[in-house]
Amino acid sequence: MTNKLLLCCGCKERFPRESMFKLQPGWFHNIECAKNYGIDRAKKNAITKQKKINAEFDRNFRENDPRTRRKAAKFSCHRYIRERDKGETCICCGRPLGKNYDAGHFLESGNYSHLRYDERNIHAQSVYCNQYKGGNSDDYEKRLRIKIGDAAVDEMKASKSKITKRTVEDYKAIEDYYNRKYKELLNERFSKKNHPSCPGRPRTTK
Repeated sequence: MTNKLLLCCGCKERFPRESMFKLQPGWFHNIECAKNYGIDRAKKNAITKQKKINAEFDRNFRENDPRTRRKAAKFSCHRYIRERDKGETCICCGRPLGKNYDAGHFLESGNYSHLRYDERNIHAQSVYCNQYKGGNSDDYEKRLRIKIGDAAVDEMKASKSKITKRTVEDYKAIEDYYNRKYKELLNERFSKKNHPSCPGRPRTTK
């Protein structure tokens, strides 16, 4: 009868069972393999622990870093605006937007920072009008008055140009607000697509 060979946890070689001893991790063929296994395992555990600490630090940093939260708020806001205005024409030139277009401000966010995330002040613009024609403000205003009304436009223009300092919590609130509106908009469109209204169809009653 041949001796059964067991795998050493340290060197990963096989040896007869009679020549090995068992510890909690498994079988070893000598004390040096057991020591090396313990050292390697301790190093791996230390690396894993440090990775978790670093990941937690990065997560906390991103959660509380003003620049990161400002970028997240802008992304959330502009994503909603682009989805809201999808299929419409450019607010400036009136041409079809195409697949790639911007979410552009009527009143510059640099001078009117309090309106930076105001959805009345942000609308879909062609890349050309927004980036190469400086926003095309004259035509923007004409079409904006038709879209949202004179009162809303006049109210924004009459508001004082001032610097608004936002906190991390402010940016988080803006991000959450537009994320929620974006999801609601998608759900509304999905519902309309899958359950179209049929005005001419008679209702059945039980």
